[in-house]
Amino acid sequence: MLHSYQEPNGVINTVKYHPDGTCVAAGTFDKKIKIWDIRSKKLVQFYDAHKESVTGVSFHSSGNYLVSSSYDSSLKIWDLRNGQIMYTLFGHEVS
Repeated sequence: MLHSYQEPNGVINTVKYHPDGTCVAAGTFDKKIKIWDIRSKKLVQFYDAHKESVTGVSFHSSGNYLVSSSYDSSLKIWDLRNGQIMYTLFGHEVS
């Protein structure tokens, strides 16, 4: 094992690698999204905007955007360059 990321305050539900392989994003049961730099092993971005558990995360192929889904029936599209939500879409169903 190269490195183990611990999440003391929540269970990790979903994990995806950044397209360039330098970062990993995780969505947690306690409504958070965390992005770690694999090289430095440090948390580089942290988001707390969902009202329920995060069920999925996925990077855009450019690496500049992240989509997150949640049990709150929302999808959020994040601009990772400035750390802001670009869009929130409501109404998806979690299966």
